[in-house]
Amino acid sequence: MDLLGGSHLELITRLTAEGFDPQRRCCLVAEGLLPYLAPDACKALLQDLTALAAPGSRLLFDALLAGWLVGHLCGG
Repeated sequence: MDLLGGSHLELITRLTAEGFDPQRRCCLVAEGLLPYLAPDACKALLQDLTALAAPGSRLLFDALLAGWLVGHLCGG
């Protein structure tokens, strides 16, 4: 599934087809995903998931701080 293009309709369609119930709280995991998305695609995905998930749901994700990354890759 292509999440880099910024269209998350396929993800939402697959989740609901597999029994995802947007009326029930859930825990969504985006491990190893967000650093590979462009900022606009990341924002769109988070907005789509927020709209889809019930209140009280949780999102787990990992992220890199740009300053740390630049400092470690550039010998700083």
